[in-house]
Amino acid sequence: MFHSDGRSVEALLKHMPRRRIWDVEGRVRGTNLGNNKFLFDFDMEEDLEKVLQKRPCHFNRWSFALEKWTPTINEEFPNLIPFWANVVGVPIHYRKQETFESVGKALGVFDKADVEGSKVRVFVNGDRPLKFECKVGFDNGDVAKVSIQYEDLYRYCFSCKRISHEEGTCPELNDDQRERNRVARIAQHDLEERATREAFSQPQRPNAGIGNEIQNSRSKGKEYRGKEASSPDSRRDWITPRVLNLNFPETEIDTTHTIAKPVYILGKHTEIRRHPQNGDLKTWGKPDTGENRRRDMRDIRKSNGNVPGPRP
Repeated sequence: MFHSDGRSVEALLKHMPRRRIWDVEGRVRGTNLGNNKFLFDFDMEEDLEKVLQKRPCHFNRWSFALEKWTPTINEEFPNLIPFWANVVGVPIHYRKQETFESVGKALGVFDKADVEGSKVRVFVNGDRPLKFECKVGFDNGDVAKVSIQYEDLYRYCFSCKRISHEEGTCPELNDDQRERNRVARIAQHDLEERATREAFSQPQRPNAGIGNEIQNSRSKGKEYRGKEASSPDSRRDWITPRVLNLNFPETEIDTTHTIAKPVYILGKHTEIRRHPQNGDLKTWGKPDTGENRRRDMRDIRKSNGNVPGPRP
C-alpha cells in the first residue's frame, strides 16, 4: 500500500472483499503485516485469480500494488501495478507490435499490446515516478515523441508523478511552491472547463424562430383540439391533409372546405398552414409524414431559413 496518509489498512481489509468490489466476502481473510503491507489468504485459487484480473486495485481512489505472494525478503515487494496505457502520437505507418512493445518497456515491465486500440498493458513500479511522455526510436533513425494516458489512474502527485502522495504533501516542494502550483492548477482547470463549454455550445442559427414556432404550435394545437372536440359546432376537417396544388402554392384555399390558408411552403412535400381562429400551425402535404417534414426542414436549413411562400 503506497499512500500512507490515506485510510487505515484495517478499513481496506474489511472493504475490498465485499460483493460490489471483489465479491469474495467470507472466502478470504486479511491480515495487517505492518509497514503499510497486508496479506489476503484466499480459500480457493479461483478467487485469487479473479481478484488479480481486476487490477489495478484502488482504495479511496488511491492505487495500491497487489501481487501473488512469493517467498522473498525484498523490502520493495509488492510494488508492481498493472495499467493499460493509451499511447498518443504514434505515426500511423509505425503502428506495429514492435513499436508498442518498445513503449511498454520504456514505461515499465511490458505485458501485452493492443495495436488496434493504440495502447499497452504494463506493470509500473509504484515506488518510482510515472512516465507521461517518452520517445520512440526506429531503425531508419526516425524518433517519435508520444504521450501516455493511464487508464484507471485517479490520484497522484502532479509535481513528482508518484502515486504515494498528492501535490499538497509532496516532500520535494516547499510551502510556497505548493501554493503556486495549487493556484496554477485551479486556473488551468477553469480554462479547460471554459474551453469545453465553448466547444459544445450551439450558436443560434438565423431565423431559428420558425422551427420553435412550429414546435410550440403542435402542443397548442393538441390543447385546442382537446377543448373543442366535445363541442357539436367544432370543425375538425381543417386538420385533414390534402394534396397541394404545387403549381399555385400561394393560392388561397377554399375556406368552405378547410377554413385554413397557406402560411409557409416548406418544399415539395409539406406545407404549414395557420388556423384562422386560434392561430395554430399545422403541417399539410402529400403525405403528411415525419420523413417528409424532416426532409423539407433540411431544405430550409440549407437555405438559411429562407422559406418561400406567403407569410401571415
